[in-house]
Amino acid sequence: MKLILENWRKLINEQVVEFPSDATAFERYESYKTHINSAIAQIESLIKIFERKGSTTEDLVNIKMSLERLRDDEMLKYDIEGYE
Repeated sequence: MKLILENWRKLINEQVVEFPSDATAFERYESYKTHINSAIAQIESLIKIFERKGSTTEDLVNIKMSLERLRDDEMLKYDIEGYE
């Protein structure tokens, strides 16, 4: 979970998240989407746990929404396609 949050913070702050150097741009983009989807699923699970405990989930909801916006950013897809 710590690695997911660290990568999420890097993405939010427009920092570089490491990808395998021998992968094609398309493979890197697919890997990026896979990691984002995994992070979203894990956050959704945490939200359910927090709700069962009666805790606030506002921060988790905001993180999830940020990741969804990053995942669905079509401009990134076009930027990556230009490098192939």
